[in-house]
Amino acid sequence: KYLLINCLVYSYSITTSLPCCKDQMRFHPIVSVLLSSVTAAAASADDSTTPAIGGSANLRGSAAITKEKLLDNDNDNDQRSLMEMDTYGPLDCNTFASPLITSEECLASATPLSSLIDSAMASSLAHVIVPCGSCVTVDYTDSSTVTLPGDGSLHIKGRLHFPYDSSVKLNATAIFVEGLLDIPHGINDDKEVKVSVYGSDEWYYYPHEKCTFGDMNCMHKKSVGKKPIVVAGGTVDIRNADACPTWTTLKDVGTIGTSSKNGQTLTKSFVLDQDFVKCVRVNDKMMITSNTYGGWDEHFELNVESVDLASNTISMVGSTDKVFATEVSSSIDNDDEEHIFPSEVALLRRNVIFEGQRHVKKETFKIGRESDVNDLQWKSDFISSVSTDFSTSDISNGFLMFSETSGLGSVELTYAQATKSTLVIGRVEASNCQVQLRKNDVVMHTLPHGTHVVRTYSLDVQAGDVLSLTEDTCRAALISIEHETRMMDVDPTDTEDIHAAHFMVMHTPHVVQRIEGVQFDNMGQAGRLGRYPVHMHMCGDTTGSIIAKNVITNSLQRCVVIHGTHGVTIDDNVSYKTRGHCYVLEDGSEVDNFFVHNLGAQTMDLGADNGQSDSNDNGSVTFWMRNIKNHWIDNVAAGAKGVGYWFDIPKKGFVLNPLYTFKNNAAHSSSTGVSMYPGRGLEVANVDSAVLDGMRIWNNNMVGLMMFFSGGYKVTNGIFVNNKVGIQDTHSKRKRVPIKNTRIIGSLSNPGIEAGVLYTYNNQMQTGGQEILKPELKNVTFSYFTGSSKAIKPYAEIFLETNRVMGQPLVAVDTFFDNTVLGRSRNPMPETSELSFPWTFYLEDATGGFSPTGTPGFWVKNTPRLTHFIPQTCTTVDSQSVFCENACLQHFLVRPQNYHLGLYKKMVLTKGTKSFVYLSSDSYNGQTFDVLLPPGTYVATFLDINGNEISAPSVAIDKKKEPSSESCAYTLPSLTFNTATFRPSVAPTRPPFVLVDSNILDTIPDASDFELVYELDIPTNPTYQAGRPLYSVDNQPQSGFDRVAYFLELNGEYVWVSMDAFTTDARKIGVPCLSLACGDGMTPTVFQQALTNVNVVSNIPGLGGSGLDGNIEFWPYNYLGSFGQSDTNSYSGNFGSMQIHLPGQTVFAFNRFNDGSVADLGIGNSNIGLGSDWSVASNADSYQVRTLKVFTNAQVPVTTSSPTASSSTSTTIIQTGSPTYRPTITPQETPPPATAQQTNEPTPKPTLNPTKAPVSTPMPTPFPTTKQPTLSPTPNPTHEPTQVATPNPTEPAGSSNDPVKNLIPDADGYELVYSLAIPSNPVYKDAKPLYSVDNHQSFSSFSRIAYYLELDDDYVWVSMDAFTADARKIGVPCHHLDCGNGQTRTVIQQMVTNVNVVSNKPGLSGSGLSGNVEFWPFNYNSANSQGIPGASNAWD
Repeated sequence: KYLLINCLVYSYSITTSLPCCKDQMRFHPIVSVLLSSVTAAAASADDSTTPAIGGSANLRGSAAITKEKLLDNDNDNDQRSLMEMDTYGPLDCNTFASPLITSEECLASATPLSSLIDSAMASSLAHVIVPCGSCVTVDYTDSSTVTLPGDGSLHIKGRLHFPYDSSVKLNATAIFVEGLLDIPHGINDDKEVKVSVYGSDEWYYYPHEKCTFGDMNCMHKKSVGKKPIVVAGGTVDIRNADACPTWTTLKDVGTIGTSSKNGQTLTKSFVLDQDFVKCVRVNDKMMITSNTYGGWDEHFELNVESVDLASNTISMVGSTDKVFATEVSSSIDNDDEEHIFPSEVALLRRNVIFEGQRHVKKETFKIGRESDVNDLQWKSDFISSVSTDFSTSDISNGFLMFSETSGLGSVELTYAQATKSTLVIGRVEASNCQVQLRKNDVVMHTLPHGTHVVRTYSLDVQAGDVLSLTEDTCRAALISIEHETRMMDVDPTDTEDIHAAHFMVMHTPHVVQRIEGVQFDNMGQAGRLGRYPVHMHMCGDTTGSIIAKNVITNSLQRCVVIHGTHGVTIDDNVSYKTRGHCYVLEDGSEVDNFFVHNLGAQTMDLGADNGQSDSNDNGSVTFWMRNIKNHWIDNVAAGAKGVGYWFDIPKKGFVLNPLYTFKNNAAHSSSTGVSMYPGRGLEVANVDSAVLDGMRIWNNNMVGLMMFFSGGYKVTNGIFVNNKVGIQDTHSKRKRVPIKNTRIIGSLSNPGIEAGVLYTYNNQMQTGGQEILKPELKNVTFSYFTGSSKAIKPYAEIFLETNRVMGQPLVAVDTFFDNTVLGRSRNPMPETSELSFPWTFYLEDATGGFSPTGTPGFWVKNTPRLTHFIPQTCTTVDSQSVFCENACLQHFLVRPQNYHLGLYKKMVLTKGTKSFVYLSSDSYNGQTFDVLLPPGTYVATFLDINGNEISAPSVAIDKKKEPSSESCAYTLPSLTFNTATFRPSVAPTRPPFVLVDSNILDTIPDASDFELVYELDIPTNPTYQAGRPLYSVDNQPQSGFDRVAYFLELNGEYVWVSMDAFTTDARKIGVPCLSLACGDGMTPTVFQQALTNVNVVSNIPGLGGSGLDGNIEFWPYNYLGSFGQSDTNSYSGNFGSMQIHLPGQTVFAFNRFNDGSVADLGIGNSNIGLGSDWSVASNADSYQVRTLKVFTNAQVPVTTSSPTASSSTSTTIIQTGSPTYRPTITPQETPPPATAQQTNEPTPKPTLNPTKAPVSTPMPTPFPTTKQPTLSPTPNPTHEPTQVATPNPTEPAGSSNDPVKNLIPDADGYELVYSLAIPSNPVYKDAKPLYSVDNHQSFSSFSRIAYYLELDDDYVWVSMDAFTADARKIGVPCHHLDCGNGQTRTVIQQMVTNVNVVSNKPGLSGSGLSGNVEFWPFNYNSANSQGIPGASNAWD
């Protein structure tokens, strides 16, 4: 058994030898399998080499944890990948201890910690161990400082208990908790427990059940870095919080007169919530959040001088002339609302402290906006008193400036302790005056002369020293002061000052953790992932765990990080002066977590590179939200340098999830309050029930709410005040975002306000014309917009293709501008300076809430092209816009067939006696027609460039939103073209076209010597970065050719181009996509070179010739330039270019074929997109025929089907309860093989032929046979459509000639559900398998399931009683959600009954058997965790 255990632990590697590892389930730990208990004999073998640590001999799950120096950081990454999925649980020696370690009986006989430490010192043990199955109690009550002996580490395998009267500071290098660390009754307010972690050694965690003691190379070891506090399988139960809230809001202030220095009112006391005040103690440190516009770092700190419970008032040491936002007065321009914008007040004291020691403790502060001699913003632990001579008016842009009118300007700082003081000072004016820095009245430095001269000076000072900055007659500025010192709790061993301690609960599912009332100070390690103040790491389901009422200060990297963990409540925490993202869901796998009533203030840039979005100075966010299946309620982001709340849904593994709860959250004094940008935006599965409810967003100097790639949710009951832009909407596609019952308030005093609602007016043409939807305003009120600000303002989004076409309009119902919206701010139309090019613009005011006349109607751009047919009187508002009362208008884009040829130059529209000539040049692409019409019947005539009438075979009309006014509901316009009336439709129908003659290649002499290598039906949205194109013909590899040719057919247009070979490798002449499978398998295909002897034949006028020179641009990357024949390959990105050019002319182009966007396709020079090479045309979906063929002049005797699919067939069959309904299986000659490449283009699905076996795969026989030859399709230039299998309820699917049923009698009575030609390299994490038969929707009731698998000459049939009632779950259980029920991935592990097996593999047959099914998309290991009879721990 000892050998077997070692085999289980060490016999596999995730990355190489074995494809399945059950023990590695990252996001579903409930299915994760732990090894069974080790026998006593095996355990004793381990114990023989283990130090005496006490406890039971049965040590399943315990760990031998040793220190090891990490010499190679790359090893850390390797070990992390091997270890990442392991999970840990409680130790058996604790679970079965008697008495239990959680009992009072165990505490009654507990060992004192002091005794344990003394014993470790006396025995020269390497570290202190709390024995498994035992209790140890902390017996220090006198504020002792205890440094742990040996290597300084503490290993809690049993229970370490802190009684109520504990008072101690523990210095440790590392702490590991595998048992229980508990403070069940808190710590007396008069006492303090501090755990201080120091050191520079890198530590590993070695799981006992997986690593033999002393094996430093164990593959399951886990690097936990330096200064770790790690919980692995154990429990932390700290309950040091009472009923007091951690933070509250400021109700009012008390004043004590005015300052003698500047005449400003001095604040001394603060009125707060009663429940909060009763928890405040004298000398406590508190923080009041910023109330300034964009003042993310302008918070106020104070020390408590006294507490008055009768009046719920606390008084500060000293006083201040700072103006605070209170519930009485918050300086908001709307008196009715200002009481809901007070500053938050947080208590920064906790008497249980986890801290990290750092090499140098630094303190830096800038001069505040308002200051006074008693203002503690000046003070620190180092400065005992301040003397100043200046006035408030001398403070500018955060600099304290000494005025020449004040005489000898001066700042004097008296120091309380020794430190190094670094002052940044400057002079404003170039004059002969003196600016001097003195120490104890001795001049140490004099600023040079000049304008805006800045210098940094550092001085060593002792306690009692006085530093002063003086000037005589000029203006000087004190910019910042920094202090540093080495104190007792500063770590002298770690010179990396950005690395402190970190606290992590890792890989511990189903164990409830409780962390309440702790201060985490100087925690986190900047630039190192996984090293945070509080970190729940890959714990899976930990429902019931609580992280509450904690204070996180001076964090060097993040605050509370939930990673791969579910069911945690993060409640009533305060984070202040932290770096990097603060409250974090790290990778998007996390669900069912609650973030409630948390405060984050002064979220700073990380200043280091951790490889994620908060690296360096990228802008940190207070709440980083990566999965919306969680809850955010009553939180406040009070000052982030970046964003308060960021919905950043990761692209990797992205699925459309429901938004659980986002309610009553606030964001202020940041750059942006709530944002979906950058990233994938916010689209939700629970359309119409997902709500961003009750947001309070104010004082943000960029955007209050940034909506980007959004849709499906509502914004309700919000209030947005004094933000540069209240709400910005950029890209909404799937569904409009309603904004309801909301107030948007600007400011009369802030010149930085730009708009209440800023939205993009132009359309998105790059995704097949998919509309950009605008917000819907309903019961929205705008207040306090004046001057240059606008209540509603459109803009042209630069990310969209064109500025010349308007998309769907903004919808405004019951929307009002009150009487504080003044002047031009009331006009929602863009001005010439904003949108000066030709454009269409209109806006409906459905209820007259912001019209100039107080009546409903339309705002319209003042141009005859838009107003000519409007019968109502239109009031001129300005030169750019009119308002048309009670008008009903609708916007149309008219596209005649083959409009892209540029034939249609004018459209004459006639209604009765009125006519108007519309120009195609006024449309977004210069080829269609853009009209805005009132109700009526219109007759249209098209004219060419010479004014001659031409008829379009068909016309597509793209209509925009119908008017919202109820009076317009039944009065819509209609258009007539050549006696055919086209009512507007949501999506234009595709016009017919003439197919290219199927024998066209026979008419091209140059094509006669060429043989087909590849044929491809180009998808509209190719994703070739994930795999090779699905060629319908694939004859590579070839050799011995010296000419290459391409034939591209797009509807009725075609081009043939041949040239001297630019490569001798046929693998490189196909689509040069990003997947290495597209080229030689080693490097992506890149060709940019001249071509010779180019021959071109086409039906595009002017495109032809022979013996020409040209050039080729093939690569999978982005590119820059004129977007013609001489672009620059960037060798980065994934746009892709497959282009052939002649001088000054594009022959053909196929671009954007990697990322799933609509591809660019064209023959000849482009008249859309960015240039002549069709870049960014996004027009592939405008063609029904998109066929590319590649030829060489090599002799190819046989054309074969694509080798990307292996010669294997899998079939899923259901036996239904009733045979009356059977899906039809349509005959199909040759089903194309499936490959790993999936596209967004629906592919015809061939099905099994009921009368004969598929010709592409030999059918099985009961004995070995010779394989039948594969039929080879003949190259054919004609695009033949493939029949699509469609269910037919009247026609039976079965047949007496069914080869499976003829072979296997048990198959009778079963119906085919799925059939799959299994690819050799499936990538089903990105898409559902490409089944050639998929009839699952036809079955809702069945009692048996069967599978038939054929691999070359081997086959097996297996049937069983149904293990699920859902036909969606019986196919391949792949990682993509479409493989199951669309909501969760398929996981089935259970016994199955009445199993019948028929196979030509010897010994693999039987009937009426018992078996088991193991279906899941995750990793797995060899353990027989389900106790399957006859199975072993050997991967069966």
